[in-house]
Amino acid sequence: MATTRNKVMWQEGMLMRPHHFQQQQRYNDYLDNQRFRAMNDLSWGFTELTLNNELLAQGKIMIDSASGTLPDGTVFSIPDQDALPDPLHPQNFPDERSRNIYLALPVASDVRNEISDGRRIGRYRLNYADVRDLHSEEGDARTLTLGQLTPRIMSGAEDMSAYITLPLCRISNRHADGSLTLDDDFIPSCQNIQVSKKLRVYSQRGTGGHWADGQAIWQTVLALRRRAGIADVAEFMMLQLLNRNQTRLPIAPADPSSTRKISTLILLGCWVN
Repeated sequence: MATTRNKVMWQEGMLMRPHHFQQQQRYNDYLDNQRFRAMNDLSWGFTELTLNNELLAQGKIMIDSASGTLPDGTVFSIPDQDALPDPLHPQNFPDERSRNIYLALPVASDVRNEISDGRRIGRYRLNYADVRDLHSEEGDARTLTLGQLTPRIMSGAEDMSAYITLPLCRISNRHADGSLTLDDDFIPSCQNIQVSKKLRVYSQRGTGGHWADGQAIWQTVLALRRRAGIADVAEFMMLQLLNRNQTRLPIAPADPSSTRKISTLILLGCWVN
């Protein structure tokens, strides 16, 4: 039985309709997602995220910029390519879930219209742009109808069953003046550790801690250099471990392309050794 992810069979004489191109796009998206997931099973999360701190003082949560990949493989870049979501103004917190804030996008559907209008919320909003024909001599410009993703900022207390989501932040406190404080220990879903301040701090502490430990052990070895014993062997082995990993640890926090999986393996490798 054919599915809505199968390839379109282009044949001579066929009458082309929008359905054919939409189906071809679904097929291409399916191939891209499957190939990418085969290479990296942790291929979703933020690659860049900046929240508006000024609006937090007004009790609102707003994204200044964000980019990354949703769990369904949808790539987004806010506001460069996609629509900037409206700020979220949470009024109360009936339970702990309501403190969790998400970036959300309607789930892709094979039967539901994907375009937003006044009556429904879709994945895209219509936009218009003049696009020039670059492959023809004296190519002219035509106005094309384009679609921008329309992500939303949602609270965990809302019904998100029809949305694909990424954890964005967590509210720790709402003050008497209405301002919000975010949980500093919260780690958003991310594809590299540069997105999360908490992960950057952990990595920097690990790098600095290894250096300090190595210096301290070296001083101990120097103090014990006149005596040979088990203590000396243990100190030398620890110093060897720290020296071997000294060049590996900075890779995790410093390399923007270092994914969370690579960073985790580097850090675990240091401690297991």
